[in-house]
Amino acid sequence: MDCGSKFIEDLIENKLEHFYYDDAKLLAEAYHNRADNERSLLVLAHCLTQARGYESAYHLLRTVSNPTAGAALNTAKCRYLFAHCAFMLNRVQEAEQTLRGTSVSDQLQLHPCFTGTVTLPYAHSLLARILCETNRVESARTHWAQAIRLNPLLWSAVRSYCDVGGEKMVELLQPSLDELAEWKSANNIIDDLIESKEQDNIGERGQRLASKIASGRIKNSSASVNSKTLSSAAPSSPIGNPAAAQTAATTIIERRRTRLRAADNRLTAAAAASIALRASENSPLTRSSKLVDSTSPGSGGGLLLIEQQKQQDEKEQLLLQQLKQQTVGKRITRRTANATAIAAVSATSQKLNQDNIQIKFNEKSKGNKIYYELLEWITQLARVQECLSRFRCIEALSLLNKIDPQFLQMPLTLELRARIFFENGEYRRCCQIFDEIRRLYPRRVQGMEIYSTALWQMHDTTKLSALASEMADVARDQPETWCIAGNCFSLEKQHETAIECLERSIRLNHRFDYAYSILGHELIDMNDLVRAEQAFRKAIVYAPNDYRAWYGLGLVHFKEEKIQLARVNLQRAVQINPTNTVLLCQLAVIEQSLHCTDLAMQYLERALKQQPNNVACRFHKARLLFDTGCYEEAKTELEELKVLSPDEAHVFFLLGRVNRKLGNTHLALLNFSMATEIDPRGEQNQSVLTTNKEPYDDEPI
Repeated sequence: MDCGSKFIEDLIENKLEHFYYDDAKLLAEAYHNRADNERSLLVLAHCLTQARGYESAYHLLRTVSNPTAGAALNTAKCRYLFAHCAFMLNRVQEAEQTLRGTSVSDQLQLHPCFTGTVTLPYAHSLLARILCETNRVESARTHWAQAIRLNPLLWSAVRSYCDVGGEKMVELLQPSLDELAEWKSANNIIDDLIESKEQDNIGERGQRLASKIASGRIKNSSASVNSKTLSSAAPSSPIGNPAAAQTAATTIIERRRTRLRAADNRLTAAAAASIALRASENSPLTRSSKLVDSTSPGSGGGLLLIEQQKQQDEKEQLLLQQLKQQTVGKRITRRTANATAIAAVSATSQKLNQDNIQIKFNEKSKGNKIYYELLEWITQLARVQECLSRFRCIEALSLLNKIDPQFLQMPLTLELRARIFFENGEYRRCCQIFDEIRRLYPRRVQGMEIYSTALWQMHDTTKLSALASEMADVARDQPETWCIAGNCFSLEKQHETAIECLERSIRLNHRFDYAYSILGHELIDMNDLVRAEQAFRKAIVYAPNDYRAWYGLGLVHFKEEKIQLARVNLQRAVQINPTNTVLLCQLAVIEQSLHCTDLAMQYLERALKQQPNNVACRFHKARLLFDTGCYEEAKTELEELKVLSPDEAHVFFLLGRVNRKLGNTHLALLNFSMATEIDPRGEQNQSVLTTNKEPYDDEPI
C-alpha cells in the first residue's frame, strides 16, 4: 500500500472515530472508485457496517463475489466481513458457505485464507454461532474451543462454549496459563536478582567508601594544638570522625535507596563510588593534613588552622554533594522489571549472568504487565463461567472469591456473582449484588434482565417499576430494557402489555433467547399454548441448553395433556440443571400423573434436600402422600406447611380433605372455610401449587 492510499484510509478512519459516518462513507466511495481494489472495497464495506448498513455492505460484497461464490473475497477480512453481514441479516447458510469456502460438508473447516491471520479466532467464533443455530452443537463447541485457544480474551466465545456444555476449560486455557506462569516466574527472578545485587553493591561500595574516607584521607597530627583543633571540629565534620563518616555514608546510601531521580542519571552504585573516590583524591582537601603539620605554633598557626578548617568544611560538603549526585540512580522496581532492567543489573555486577535467565514474552504484549493481569482475570472468570453454566454454584462462588481484589468490583465479576445467587435461588442476595452494580455503574444494561426476574420472583413491584423507568430513560433502544418492562407488567398482571414489550425486545434482537423464554411463559398465562410453544422452540434454537425453555415446553405439553412428551422435555431440563427445585418439583408432578409414585417421591426428596422449606415441593409431597393413602403423614406435612405459607388457599383445602378422610369433619369444615376466606374468587387457581383445572377440590363434601 502506497503512502497516498494510507493517507486516505487514515482520513476515513479518523472520520469513523469521530462518528461522521456519512462523510467517511462519501470519502470511501470516492476512494474505492479510484483505487478499485480489494483494500478499498474493505474500507467502504467497513464504513457501511459501522453505520449499521449491513444490507448495503452485504450487497456490495456480494456483487464482487458473484458469480463464482466468493472468488473475489481473497483476504480474510473481506471474507469475514461478508459472512458477518450475512449472519446479521439472518442468511446463515450463505454466511457459513463464505466462512468455509469450498470445503467438504462433513469437514467443518474454515477457508484457508484465514490461516495465520488475526481474523482466525473471530471466524471460528462466528462459524460456531452458525453451527449452533443450525443444531450442530458438537461442531459449534469444537470451533468455540479453537477460538478460545487462539484468543483467550474472547469472552463471548468463552461464555458461549460453556453455555453449550463445553468442558475442560483449564485444558483449553493451558497455553495461556503456562505463559502466565512463565511471566510470573521470570518477573520474580528478575525482581529478586535486581534487589539483591543492588543492595549488595550499594552496601559494599558504601562501606568501602566510608572506610577509606575515615581512615586514609585525613592523617592524625602529633601536635596537640592541631589535634585539639581537629577534635573540636569533629562533631560538625563527618570526615573528622570515623563513626560520623559511617553515618554520613549510610545516610547517603539510604537516600539513594528511597529517592528517585531523572531517568538520565543512570550511574550504578559501583561507578558512583569510584567517581567519588577519584574526586576526593584530586581534591585539595587531601592535602590539608600536610598544611597542618608544616605550620608551627609560633607563626600564627591558630588563625591558619581556623581558615583551613573552614575550607576543609566547605570542601567536605562539596564532596558529599558530589557523592549524593553521583550515587542517586533510578531504582528498578517490580513493575518496570524487563529486558532493560536485566541490562542494568548486568552493568552493576559481572557476577550476574544474564544468559541463565530465559524469558519468553508474547510478541504483541512483551513486558506489558496489564495484559498479563487481564489474562489472569479472564482465565479465572472462564473457570467460574464453566461451573456456573453447569450450575455448580458453590464451586463457582469459591473460585470467584479467589480473584484478584483489584478486579472484584468489575461489572462482569459482580454480574457473575449475582448470577450464581440467582441460579441458586437466593434472590435477595442476587438483588443486593445488582443494587451494587447499579450504584457503581448506573447506566449498565448487560445483566439487568436477570435483575428484573429476581425482583419478579420477590414480588418487589416498587423496585421493578423504578428499574424499568430508569432503563427506559437511559437505554430505550436496548432489548434488555423491554425485557425488564415485560417483567414489570407481568408482575402487575398486565400480561397483554407484557407480551407487547417482550415482542419489541425480540424485534430489537431476534437472537435474544432469554426474551423468548419469558415470552413463552407469559403466553402460557394467557393460555395461548401454540404461540408459547413457538417461543420456547425459538429460544432453544439460540440457546440449546436453556433449561427455562425446555421447562416451558414441558409445561405446554403437560397442559395439552401430552404427558409423555412433557416428561421428555422436563427430563432434558433436569439433565441441564439438576439442582433446580422448580424443575424437580414439576417433573415429580408429571411422574405422579403417570402413576410413578416412587419416582415422583424421589424427585421431591431431591428438591427438598436443596431447599427444605420450598412451599411448592412440600405441598406436592403432601398431595402425593394423600394420593397414596398416607393421611397422617400428609396431615403432619400440611400442618407445618400452613405455618410457612399461611396465605395459600390450596394448603387449607388439602388439609380439609385430609381431615375429612381421617373423620375429623369439624376440622375439615374449618379448613375449607379458611381457604374460602383467603381466596373467595378462586384467583389462586393459577398458582404453582395447582396442576389441574378444578378450583381446589375434586370431591364433594
